Formats: sequence, C-alpha cells, structure tokens
Amino acid sequence: MRIFEKSITREESIRLCTKIYHIAQIRPRVRELLDLDCDPKYSPLARQIAKQLTSGKIVVINRGNGEIFTCRQDQVDAVPDLELTPGPDPEIKIYAITNSSKKTIGPISLGEFEELIPTFNPYETFFWHNGIEDFVKLSDVKERLIG
Repeated sequence: MRIFEKSITREESIRLCTKIYHIAQIRPRVRELLDLDCDPKYSPLARQIAKQLTSGKIVVINRGNGEIFTCRQDQVDAVPDLELTPGPDPEIKIYAITNSSKKTIGPISLGEFEELIPTFNPYETFFWHNGIEDFVKLSDVKERLIG
C-alpha cells in the first residue's frame, strides 16, 4: 500500500511555479519557431525542444536547411553577429478548483497560486491557465515537473 503525501511544501510550490512560468514562456516560442497550429505537447519535436529549453540549453534553428541543435551559452557567445531575443514576459492568470469545496478560485496571479499551493490537497485540486487546454490535476503536474 502506498501512502500519498497530502500537501506540497512551500519549497516545492516555489519550484513548481518556477517551472510553470518557464513553460509558459517556452510554449509560444516553440509554437512560433516550429510554425505549429496545435499545442506543442502534441508534437514530439516540440516536446524535445521544450525539454532542452527548460534544462537551460539554447536551441538554434537554421531555417535555411531545417537543422535544429542545442548549445550552451558559452558556445553562443563564440558566434559573431548572433542575437538572442527574449520572449515577452507571460502574464499568467490561474483558475483552480478543489474537489473538497467545489469552489473555483481565480483568476489569480502565479505568485498568489504559489502561496496557496501548500494549502491544497494536490490530489483533489485542478488548475488551468492561459496556454493550456484543460484543467490539470496539481499532483500530476507536480510529479511531471519536479518529481
């Protein structure tokens, strides 16, 4: 029999919301770079690129020949005339629903969500924000993003 943790710690909440923020920044860029009409989660290539970006690597796409590769910041610094342009800062508005209270919370900022996460039962809480298609279970996102 497996005993599940009933809450997420403050430190885990910070790590989780940091990952959510990074993914919210990455998703539209990947969609733009690969010229996708669908959510990047449905594209194996988009998922691979997003994984590289979330691990701190820089993804370079040569539109001339379609080549895609990753590199570290020090490798990019060695390339003359290469300009890295940051994406816009995403404004994330979150909606949450808890099974126990059946109450909808939101829209709230990612910072407010981060503060509330330790008060939620992650197995009974679902959330949604712009950029994702459906409500997702907090425990599933925690497991995927921070273990």
